[in-house]
Amino acid sequence: MPNQLTEQKYGCIDEQRNEIHKALIKEYESLSDRASEQKIKLYNGILQQTLAEKYIYKFSLPKEPERKLEPDKPYILSIDGNTIKGSITAIPQDRLEVEITFYENFGRFIPALEIIIDLKDLIDLIDKRIVAIDKEPSKFKTETATFLFNPHPNAQVPILKKQLTHSLRNDSIKLSGEQIAAIDVSLKQKLTIIWGPPGTGKTITLQGVIAELLSNGQKVLFASNTNNAIDELLKGLIEKGKCPYNIFDRFSSEGKIVRIGSGTKDEIKEVFGSWEVAQQKSQEIQSEIRVIQEKIENEQKELKPIQAELKQFEYVKYLDEEIKKLIEKHSSIPSNQQYENWIEYLTKCKRYLSALLKECNDSKDTIIKIGSTAEKLKREKTKLTGINAIVHKDNAEIEETENKIAIIEKQISELSSNFLSSFFSRGKIANLNLEKLNLISKYKELKSNLETYKNQQKTEIENEAELSGQFVNNINLVSSVLARYDFNPNDTIKFFDHLDISLKLNPTKPFWILFGIEQKVIDNNLGESIFVFTEMEKITDKTLNEKYEQSVANMQKQIENNERYKKLCETTLLIKQKEFQEHKNLFSKPETYWNERKERVNQIQKIIEPFQSQLNFLNEKLRNIEKNVIKEAKLICCTLVKLSYDETLAECEFDTLVVDETSMVSLPQLYCTSSLVKERVILCGDHLQLQPISTSQSKVALKWLASSYYDYVEHGGELSVDSDDEFPEIKKKIRRKVRRAKILDKLKDYVSKLSNQHRMPPKVVDLIRLWYKIAGNDLNDEYKIPDDFKQFHLNGHFLSNDSDIFFIDTSSIRTYHSRTADRSPYNLINAAIVAEITRELVENYKVDLKNIRCISPYRAQYQLTSSLLFKFLPEKEYKEKLPNVASTVHKMQGDEAPIIFYDLTDGCQSGFTGFLKTEDFHIHNVAISRSQFKLIFIGDLKKIQKLREVNPKSAFNDILETLLNSAKIIDAKPYKEKIFKQFNEKDLINENIISLTEEQKNSLIILPSQLYYRFLENDINNAKHSILIVSPFVTKTRWNKLKKALLNFKANIDGTITIITRPPDKMFGGDQINMSAVEVLNEFLKQDFIVKVSPKIHSKLVVIDRGEDNAIAYWGSLNPLSFNDTDEINTRLADKGIVEQLVSMSLIGNIYPYKEVPLNKKLLPKHTAEAVKKQLDNFRRMLGGYYSRPFFAICSNDTIEKIIEFLPTNRDEYKLIPQFNRKNFVLWNHLDEIEEIIAPLREYYQNNRAIVRQTGLFDF
Repeated sequence: MPNQLTEQKYGCIDEQRNEIHKALIKEYESLSDRASEQKIKLYNGILQQTLAEKYIYKFSLPKEPERKLEPDKPYILSIDGNTIKGSITAIPQDRLEVEITFYENFGRFIPALEIIIDLKDLIDLIDKRIVAIDKEPSKFKTETATFLFNPHPNAQVPILKKQLTHSLRNDSIKLSGEQIAAIDVSLKQKLTIIWGPPGTGKTITLQGVIAELLSNGQKVLFASNTNNAIDELLKGLIEKGKCPYNIFDRFSSEGKIVRIGSGTKDEIKEVFGSWEVAQQKSQEIQSEIRVIQEKIENEQKELKPIQAELKQFEYVKYLDEEIKKLIEKHSSIPSNQQYENWIEYLTKCKRYLSALLKECNDSKDTIIKIGSTAEKLKREKTKLTGINAIVHKDNAEIEETENKIAIIEKQISELSSNFLSSFFSRGKIANLNLEKLNLISKYKELKSNLETYKNQQKTEIENEAELSGQFVNNINLVSSVLARYDFNPNDTIKFFDHLDISLKLNPTKPFWILFGIEQKVIDNNLGESIFVFTEMEKITDKTLNEKYEQSVANMQKQIENNERYKKLCETTLLIKQKEFQEHKNLFSKPETYWNERKERVNQIQKIIEPFQSQLNFLNEKLRNIEKNVIKEAKLICCTLVKLSYDETLAECEFDTLVVDETSMVSLPQLYCTSSLVKERVILCGDHLQLQPISTSQSKVALKWLASSYYDYVEHGGELSVDSDDEFPEIKKKIRRKVRRAKILDKLKDYVSKLSNQHRMPPKVVDLIRLWYKIAGNDLNDEYKIPDDFKQFHLNGHFLSNDSDIFFIDTSSIRTYHSRTADRSPYNLINAAIVAEITRELVENYKVDLKNIRCISPYRAQYQLTSSLLFKFLPEKEYKEKLPNVASTVHKMQGDEAPIIFYDLTDGCQSGFTGFLKTEDFHIHNVAISRSQFKLIFIGDLKKIQKLREVNPKSAFNDILETLLNSAKIIDAKPYKEKIFKQFNEKDLINENIISLTEEQKNSLIILPSQLYYRFLENDINNAKHSILIVSPFVTKTRWNKLKKALLNFKANIDGTITIITRPPDKMFGGDQINMSAVEVLNEFLKQDFIVKVSPKIHSKLVVIDRGEDNAIAYWGSLNPLSFNDTDEINTRLADKGIVEQLVSMSLIGNIYPYKEVPLNKKLLPKHTAEAVKKQLDNFRRMLGGYYSRPFFAICSNDTIEKIIEFLPTNRDEYKLIPQFNRKNFVLWNHLDEIEEIIAPLREYYQNNRAIVRQTGLFDF
């Protein structure tokens, strides 16, 4: 699915439709965030029939019960990963089968099919219809929808005449005065609301309403939120052999009553199904179809054996290819000797590299000296170059000066050669002599400087020679080491790679190597070797050893794996060879034979082709007849879901819409459906029953998707902002406003009440009477025990008591409830007791399973109960009925049963789960009012009696006193002892060895805390392939307790260990990372565990060998990897189905791989003490939620201050703190966690004692 609605960017012109559009966008986004997609696998699809281009297959559901599938809803179908066009045609009642219609032929058999359920698909389809109405309102009856959502008394509607007598119907049912009055009103008003509490005869009243409408020539659309409500009304037309009204009989025989939808019950579909009616109206076509099908079948008599033979031949060819591949695979598996040789080679590599690393370490000083000598030598060379330049320059100047002096002396000599010339040139001679003197002075100075520089030159040459000697000697030392080891840089890098060590080389070589190459002291090959050698300094001996051990361990594992793989190959090869031998004779037939067979198949198929074309043509005619049947029908019955998107129904024109079970109807669906109707709307239901739900918490979504029609009109979908008192750290949420039972005010002019109830025993009615009285309906009892129920043989069972209500009290056995990641509570003990009593009634007292319903407000609890029912009752005998026994209260609305179990689910924890503490009474009203004979509550009675004190606003308080006065109390302890084998240490451990009988191994065992870890370690030691641990928190203490067993499993078994916990910054609330938890999680990764995290993990679970028939689960209140022992429920159970159910409930939500967090213990937040204080505060809040107690009662602010002030180092120092001294078991149980929080502060304080004294702890 795309990440947004198809019409997301469209803005509706109509304000109301635009609000609905926005609500659907928000819901779609919310579902996208929640990963709404789920997958269900179906198996063994067999082609049942072919209708035109429709191919109907019947598939089997998995063993585990699955109730998510519903006909009429759009699903994605996939075969081998390819999306296929098709839809769910039917889910037959009480059978684990599903009928699917495809639009292409996949042959006689489909091995497996995947159904992808994505709630977003339906949201998208409804939104498309809303947008379509907005774009072309003239195609729809928008006036009716507008009026329905804004009713007013001035609406004009044709008044219909009453045509029938209702006081005595054909089926002998006599309608009461209030039922007849409701029928009369519905003929006169544009909007009629029939308010019918449970058991007041809504269905037969609606039959009368629809009969009158049909008698007045109206085209009626009857819709409901559920298929069951529609089928119940239609069942009344055929059930007793007498139709209640003649008009139904007449219209049914004329095919004018049509039921559309895949979820239709078989007996209803046979009479009213649109396709079935079309077939009845086309007998001639049906006869033609039968003739053609007979011809096709005659041809297929020859075709099928040939196809089977060809298929067998193709399979034998496939076997031949597979055998060749297996032989090749087997021969390509390396021998153990090859692996041992490789291990020996790795050992040599390791020894060689270890020696080199030692030499590298020993040569570290020499390498440093080489670098420093090279730097000095470079400086000396630069300096000497400068001096040489100066000497050269001075020599040149001296030579030039000498030449100048010689020239001057020659001139003087020439001028002084005779007296006369000397007399006249005496001035010039004097000047030349002066110039000569200056040159001689300069000459002497240059000579002196030259001598000085020559002395410096000599010194620098000596220094350079000395440094060059040192540099060469050190290079020779390193190269002699390399020569000793016959060092090859490429081979060395390769050896490191073999041990999975990457020798990361710098992109440029060090200066001294380049300098050495430049000076011809080092050649290129030697430079490369020295470079690699010096880079080895980055590798430690510890790393080398660890990588070597890991590589050898991997090789040894590979040897074990290869042995297994060889055996698997050999076993598979034997099986395939044996199978090949059985059919080898097919290979003896010549190729011409097979070509002839193929040719014959083609010939027969060509004969069949025209018949198939005729069949398709006739089926197309049937489809057109079906369309006409729908158009001409006077009464069409369909779910609101289908009406919200079906194009064929959108083309029909209806006069009246009749809706049943209105309270749960989604407002966008009601808007879409009412837009198909031109005259009147009749809504039937009970506004005190359950309302719709939405996943989005946005205001607009709650207004349009989480409000009933009654709430919307009366209160405009008003919202409130509530906080979550069980989890105070969760931010405030916008919620639908919870209302106590209230009289309908704005709708009062449209309401017609039904008050005479026939379903519930009087004591059961008394429980809900107050809510209806407040809302303005005084229920009248006209209950009579049906004869069917009188035949229940319950003598000896507690239900044989005259009481209508029973309460199975679990307060004596301390049950415990946990939560799934999406916070749905579940209670294993409660579910097991309900399943056991159900088994008892069915097997010992012969009560038909269809007469029992086990309901809970919570999805996780009903799923767990369903799994336990499959364990407790023989599957073969009860397979068809088991999937429908357990249900949520929401799914049970509109249904009823003689015996109802209402599982409140709450455990012994002091806090209450959602539906017990809420002001919303609807859930309890629906649950209670399902009972026709016996109502059985199960819960902790002592805890519930404190409800008024703890949650005075809880709606359950309204019925509590009546419940206590009228219920027969049954102690749950005998059932617990019967189901759960509770053994003491002597029963299970002999001479310090755990010894279980076969019965004990397969029982549900309750273990005291002191035995929990001993049993867990024992089962880990016997694990075959996998261990899964779900623990919201992890600590070093618990890890150390299980470390030996887990590491032994990892060392000895080629299996997986998966740890699922919370992220380190979410373990104790807030965003502070718990570094102790990080240490443990990082160690898990080093041990090659699979580590995943989810912020909302709540369950505590260990599963050994998941997926095996002998899978084992440990479930309860004890965190496997955290916290000290508890005295609450710790259970060991061995049952594949229940184990899978617990896993599926534990792993809901966003789970992702944990990435290693770097440890840096020295770095603490700037305000260290304040940060630790915040961590302690978050931790106590988490404990408050965990123990369902006020967090300040567990650990006060003063206690936190004292812990930070004292920083205690032993138990005696902790006892100085008041709340510890008062034997606060919670704090003592979680001392390890407190220690892990304050340890960094204590360490930091000790390391910086002087600073702390000067500045003060909190300033520091």
